[in-house]
Amino acid sequence: METTLYHELQFSALVVDDNFALREAIARSLARDGGDVTTAPDALEGLEAIRSHQFDVVITDVHMPRHGGLWLWKEALALQPELRGKFVFMSSEPLPEPPSGAVFMVKPLSLATLQSEVRSIVQGAAGAKVPARQSSMEAAGP
Repeated sequence: METTLYHELQFSALVVDDNFALREAIARSLARDGGDVTTAPDALEGLEAIRSHQFDVVITDVHMPRHGGLWLWKEALALQPELRGKFVFMSSEPLPEPPSGAVFMVKPLSLATLQSEVRSIVQGAAGAKVPARQSSMEAAGP
């Protein structure tokens, strides 16, 4: 009997969003793509997760109650500088200046485009020397 092994991309991801439905949809999508996904409903819980785990990628909403995604990014980099270039920001409106090395996606977002961005980050295609890129739903079909 011959066994064929399929090598899925294995990575750890943190998804931080106060919108439960979106957070869970992203988590399911990334898990199907080989991700070990942790979720948090706000930036404070996201930071606690970062304190206790190493993540290959962090996907966060920019606008959340109390503290937003940019606050999380600054705090996370203070704890783990190696997270630079491993953040994906989501927002319903464009950021004037997304952080260097980060990916910015406008909501509503395409899960396929998000998966592609995550793969690029995990595979090392995106890093601290890469300028911020903007992705939108128009960039890829459903």
